[in-house]
Amino acid sequence: RRCPPDSVGWCNAYDPPRMLTPPRASNSGYSLRGPMVRADEAADNEDLFDLIGHVIDDEKISIKSVVGMGGFSVVYEGWHHVFDERVAIKCLKVPAGFTKAQTSEYFANFRREGQLLLKLAKSTQNVVRIFNMGEITRPGTPSIPYLVLEWLDGEGLDLWFTRRRQGGAHRLSLLEMTTLLDAGAE
Repeated sequence: RRCPPDSVGWCNAYDPPRMLTPPRASNSGYSLRGPMVRADEAADNEDLFDLIGHVIDDEKISIKSVVGMGGFSVVYEGWHHVFDERVAIKCLKVPAGFTKAQTSEYFANFRREGQLLLKLAKSTQNVVRIFNMGEITRPGTPSIPYLVLEWLDGEGLDLWFTRRRQGGAHRLSLLEMTTLLDAGAE
């Protein structure tokens, strides 16, 4: 994510986690693993984990570029050499202030996300498929949990909603939004 334009001095390129109790805050935001970056240098395509050019998952997947970043993860574009297909690799941002128990719980929640994706993808074609999950380990650095997901070309929901609003479309009701998700809920 980009640091807010009105940020003064330094900001952290990570958003605080919202699933667990956040780590102790400091004056500059949350102290999380990853580089501290100047507010004007933070970029959506920054390789916070230094993974571009690396191969993971028993040499099956090459990491090509960063395609997105959110509060909890960085998403990379990759190439699956066995399937001969583009894939998305979602890497979890782990708060540095977490205890060993909190980190274990955080990893377990991420694994449950992968398990839920697998179950949902079995019930509908409207959910991205998961191909694998694991952890990237390198000497001297914390583990990076990841999910290998189906690559989807197209428009993100944020752009879709923006385009709808700009086109004068009405705001979706809660019923309309849940109808869009209905196939995944069955």
